Amino acid sequence: MRCLNPRRSGDRPALPRILSRAASSISLGGKTMTEERPTTSPTSTTSTTSTTSTHSAHSTNSSRRPKMSSDTTATALTSTTKNNTYTSTYKLDFDRCIFGYEDNEKDNTRYDGYATSTTTTLRKGAADDDSTLRKDMADHAARVWALYSAGAPLFTREVLERLARQLDNTPGVRSGQHNVVVAIKGLDGRRVRVHTASGTFTETIHPEIVLLNVRPQIEYWTIEKLTGNALWHMRRFNPTRSFMPIRITHIQEARYRNAAGVVSQTGYSTVAELATSLAQRMVADDAHIKPIEDPKRRKNRERSGTITRDPAAADIRDLFANHRAAWDASEACRELRETLFASLAPQLVPRGKAVVRKIVAFACSSMGDELKPKDRERHAVQHAMLLTVRDVIKQIQADIFLQQPVDVYCQDPMYTPGDTTVLAENGITVLEDPHAFLAVDETTIVVSIAPSVPVRQIIADLARPVAMIWGRLQLQEKKNLLSDVSSAMAGGISVDDAGGWSDPASSRVRQMLESGYAEFDFPWDPAHFGTSDGVAVYVRTGLEEAGIFVDGSGPKMPPMQITTLKKSPAVIRATDETWSTVLQVVQRTFLCQGEK
Repeated sequence: MRCLNPRRSGDRPALPRILSRAASSISLGGKTMTEERPTTSPTSTTSTTSTTSTHSAHSTNSSRRPKMSSDTTATALTSTTKNNTYTSTYKLDFDRCIFGYEDNEKDNTRYDGYATSTTTTLRKGAADDDSTLRKDMADHAARVWALYSAGAPLFTREVLERLARQLDNTPGVRSGQHNVVVAIKGLDGRRVRVHTASGTFTETIHPEIVLLNVRPQIEYWTIEKLTGNALWHMRRFNPTRSFMPIRITHIQEARYRNAAGVVSQTGYSTVAELATSLAQRMVADDAHIKPIEDPKRRKNRERSGTITRDPAAADIRDLFANHRAAWDASEACRELRETLFASLAPQLVPRGKAVVRKIVAFACSSMGDELKPKDRERHAVQHAMLLTVRDVIKQIQADIFLQQPVDVYCQDPMYTPGDTTVLAENGITVLEDPHAFLAVDETTIVVSIAPSVPVRQIIADLARPVAMIWGRLQLQEKKNLLSDVSSAMAGGISVDDAGGWSDPASSRVRQMLESGYAEFDFPWDPAHFGTSDGVAVYVRTGLEEAGIFVDGSGPKMPPMQITTLKKSPAVIRATDETWSTVLQVVQRTFLCQGEK
């Protein structure tokens, strides 16, 4: 759909001098995406022209110009097909190339090594015909698969801790008031310099709507996302970042821009929501639009995705209290208590050797989302469920740890100050990303219901928790698998807007669950815990073989060492013939097609 006041792109007025930073824009298939790089010119405006180098975003009067590292080999590549063009400016030698800078924390020495990155420009319909792009992607995917198959973790504590320090040490970065440059180490061991770009705008397919980068957030790429070759992946392929499972993106708001270029102060979480709202309201004039203030002077507003979503803490408090009481009296809560007692009591002290000291939850979401009132009940019940798990654990461990608290932590980028206040009153602490992941260890219960980040793959690389409550691994009959493979080969693998499923079960996740965990049913409650695959409780087994003791002594289990544990005959339901395995096989087959 189109909004009102349609204009040709050539007639669109230039964006006024609202910001002190600009972003170079890359035109991709009719859409525009922003390469995160602030400029040094205070008068720069948002550019909408395609570029072939990220360094073109620098102002011409910049005192330090980017340079090609002497250790980098660059070869110009251009491939043209009928009515379709793909341009690859440089093909980098990654064995010798480091993009950005590397910090030495011991002596604070800064090392600069620049290399020109590749910007991919695709005309509509060009992706399926360009063999050069497919071959480049297949080459990088093969290297990623080789590292992954050799046991290299996608997500490590070292990288997450370093990134957390860089984001936390500069005031105002988390809230979007200031920007910073961070260095992130990739899967191949190289560190890549990434700029945050809070306060910058990105064009959309609607001339009247722009996307504002509100504040930075960490983006986690799964192994499927790193090695995919669908159109989504082709449009975002960048060889300098193809080995980066951890990246920086931004929480965005869709803002209305009138014919004079004035941008509204209020926004929506998606372009579709704003476009629908504009169409319904039939905007006749721009009297209600107010100019946006300079982002440098912008106050630290609410931590929700939009500034229109902040009911008072009192409302959230009443909402949570009501839904918690209803949850405690529900049949699903009773069944969950029985399941937890049956599955965890034999493993935890005093009858077992394991101990739970904390519960870490992901993606429980905000209870103050006024625009989606139906979801508020679901979010409130999920938080109430965390307190149920805590109470059960305290009862099981009461004889040994009578005075020992069981801490509860939550992480979600959509929490508002009202959420944080109410949750703290109920004993739940809100953590910034990635601190919740760093809190997970061998004394943790992880809870994750339909997250938008790959929680399962991250946890599989970081730790072996006592238990996990998350998406169930699905079994498929062999005949169904064969038919699914045939259909996938014929039509290709479909992906969503995020480039794939948000929390897929990789081979590493399956190996962890099959070798060291027993599966128990989670109560059937689709209104509050519904997911596409269902939810299950996974409890760690083989504690004695792993050498984990109550006092914390004994070695921690590395990610791949868990395979030595003895399988429990009770429940290990997943096998090597799961649907996720088939998807990976099909994915690798498609990747190799680019070389033919």
